[in-house]
Amino acid sequence: MPRKHTVDEFKEAVDHLRTVCPSPRGTKVTFKRVSQEDLGESLGDCDKYRSTFTVRISRDLSKDLMEWVLVHEMAHIYDWRPATPNDEPHGPTMGVYWSMVYQKFYGVK
Repeated sequence: MPRKHTVDEFKEAVDHLRTVCPSPRGTKVTFKRVSQEDLGESLGDCDKYRSTFTVRISRDLSKDLMEWVLVHEMAHIYDWRPATPNDEPHGPTMGVYWSMVYQKFYGVK
């Protein structure tokens, strides 16, 4: 089983994500590490209350998987803005935003 990510690795990944892919204008995003028990079967989730988003990531994930889930949840934040026409959690616009965040996070050209 892969080693679980550390608090420092989480903070570094969040800082990098905030730098290369800032929160959409008018939104606030909080990132939290939580127990897998808190998430049930999910590896992470994103909750929206007005213009504030809370992203929760399982502290039991490897560093690589934690980063992947951060990218996924940030894509939800972009997808759930009021200007986005789609309201499906994993609809067509989610794929567009996931690709954008992935490319910025991993430096893919």
